[in-house]
Order: sequence, then structure tokens, then C-alpha cells
Amino acid sequence: MDKLGLNVLRVDDSGEATAKCPEHVKRTGREDRHPSFSVNIESGLFGCWSCQYRGEFVTLVKDQLELDHADAVAWIRAQGTIQRVERILANRDTTSDTTEEINEAKLALYVSPPPKALQSRRLTAEACARHGVLWDAENKRWITPIRDTDGTLLGWQEKNRRYFKNRPKGLKKAQHLFGLWVLPKRCDFIVVVESPLDAVRLAGLGFHAVASYGASISDAQMRLIHERTNRLILFPDNDSAGRIARDKILAIWTRRGLAILIVVYAKLLADLHRDVVSGLDPGDLAAEEACLLIDQAIPSSIAALTFR
Repeated sequence: MDKLGLNVLRVDDSGEATAKCPEHVKRTGREDRHPSFSVNIESGLFGCWSCQYRGEFVTLVKDQLELDHADAVAWIRAQGTIQRVERILANRDTTSDTTEEINEAKLALYVSPPPKALQSRRLTAEACARHGVLWDAENKRWITPIRDTDGTLLGWQEKNRRYFKNRPKGLKKAQHLFGLWVLPKRCDFIVVVESPLDAVRLAGLGFHAVASYGASISDAQMRLIHERTNRLILFPDNDSAGRIARDKILAIWTRRGLAILIVVYAKLLADLHRDVVSGLDPGDLAAEEACLLIDQAIPSSIAALTFR
């Protein structure tokens, strides 16, 4: 990672390597004094919570080394992807006890989100309560439960702008969908977003929504969705990682009998006669914008012909 000009500060239990954002000055005019940039050592996906610089690892290499796509891919292969970070993980103390007690009683030690926190994410107290979203008052972190389809607690995520942790370590989130346990057994349609808090936001606006815990949506998650509905609305973040994940899903699942609609940010701009929308992901959008994107979601084939 040092070859990309990134000084890894720490690697948490979920495999997120934290560093200062390499694009912060260019995007904001300021240094990243409170490191808000991370790279996932398994997927290679990276993102800055502050300036929204996000994408796949190849994009990071292209930007930092000023290479074209082919040369960036060749560089990654030559380096063995991100082995330096993997060595950091391998050299950590492996004698410590990694077992962790996860139960409803421990989760109940957290509190309901305060009004100021709800307002900051445009969430309703009712939607948070329905999804079991809680608040770590001491550390000012969101607590979002991870449950199976029957609602059995498997763990939770702790998150704020500069911190992210899964409990327990190693929980395979790609086998589950946030919010699925609160939905009816059959739905006319389901909206899929990346972040649990974005799913809560859309639920507060009256939609059936689930979150995939990131840009990628696994086959296991898609099968869970297909069990509940024949119509899916993809609502990814408006960034390169979201678009890449969206295109992969469309290439596979449109052939398996699932009607997939997508939200098109460019269409929203045209409808509202604006040059920009108010955010880069569903949680940042104004209620009017989010509702319009969902209500006017269109088949991917039409989107490809009409909008870039």
C-alpha cells in the first residue's frame, strides 16, 4: 500500500484498512486530518466517508499511479493485489481470544437513537424501532443488527463516519440482508440499497427495503430476495462501485425470471430540471428525490438506451 502513497494506520477485525484519503485535498481543498478512508483487504473496494471518493481497487491504482486501466490491472497482478495489508493482518497477535458473546441481552444495553442522530440521517424513530436500530451513546455510533430471515440475532454492526466494526468478527454478511426479517412473506417489489441505515430511511418513506451490507450483492442474497418478490428495484449509491455491482446483477439475474428495475440519477435530474441532486446515496437524498427515483425506476434495457 505504501507504493500507492497510502500509510495504513490500522486494520480492524472486519478487514478494513484505514488510511488518510489520497484524494482529499483534490476534492475538498483540505487535508484528511481525521482519517476517513478505508480499503477492504478482501474485496479491494475502497471509500472515503468524508469526500465520497469510492470505487474498486483498480480505480485507486489508476488514480494514484496515473495509469490506464490495462496498466493498472498489470500492476495489481505484479504486486499480488494488496499483500502488504494482508501481511499486516497475518502478523497480528493470533493468541488472543476471538470468541465473543452475541445475544439479545447484550444488544439491549444500547439505547434508542437520540433526536439529533435521527435528524442527521433523516430517519424516523418508528422505522429505527421496527428494524431494531440502536445507538451507542458513549461512542456516538449506530448499532444495526444482523439477523437471519426469521429474525434470529447473528450479530451487529457498529458504525459512525470514522469507525466501522462487525460483531462477531468473521460474520458472513453476504448470506443475509438487513431488514428482510421485517418484510411480508411476499412483496409487490423490494428496493435494495447498500447501507442498513439507507434501508431504514426508505422504510420511513413507506417502501419495502433491504440492504446488502455493501455495493456487492451475492447470489445468496439475490435468492433471498427472489423468495419474497418477482420485482426488484436496485438503488445503489451514485458512484462507480454501485454502478459496477448493479451491472453484474443485471447480467446474471435478468435471465432468471426476476424483473429488475433500476433508479437512474440522470432521469431524476431531467425530471426536476436540476444540474445536481442533493446526495450520492439514498440516505443523503431529499425525500422528494428518493421517492421519485423509486416511483420512476425503469427497466435496465430502457435505461441503457436513454441515459448514460
